[in-house]
Amino acid sequence: MKLSPNSTIHEQITQSVLNSGGAGVSATNTMHSFMDPDTALDPYPAVGPNKETNFGGACGSVLRPIALRVATTLANNPHLNKAEFMATGGIINSYHALSFAKFGRCSVFQIASAVQEQDFSIIQDLNSGLKASLYLTKRDDLIKKGWKGQSPPSEKGQMLKKYINNFSFW
Repeated sequence: MKLSPNSTIHEQITQSVLNSGGAGVSATNTMHSFMDPDTALDPYPAVGPNKETNFGGACGSVLRPIALRVATTLANNPHLNKAEFMATGGIINSYHALSFAKFGRCSVFQIASAVQEQDFSIIQDLNSGLKASLYLTKRDDLIKKGWKGQSPPSEKGQMLKKYINNFSFW
């Protein structure tokens, strides 16, 4: 069941969903928010001569840390060990998805804002990134050298920097 965090997704709600036959809940969803005003400090959107506005919804990357906290809180509750959780909120790379899987025990991932901001090719990028991330986490030789997920520096690129990375290529 996809719930709104404005209805307070928490352990009791999740347990009620399970008791009613649901398999699980979304970790979060778009949250009630106020858009940044424009440069004249008028609300956005400003409608009519009185520049009236209404609250909208925050989604995407800004929501990710909150969604990860909600998923992790639910996943760590021993009474909810049979619940499934869907990660929603700002997944734009493989590490975001892996974080939801590892800490929030999420097995389903919603990718929406990233598609809107880029295009559907983000799905292939995420698939490739997940495969590469999982493979590289098993590379003890790189981990021992201090690799933390970034691409190793190239010697040519290092020549342009004041700080030289001492990462050994061999």
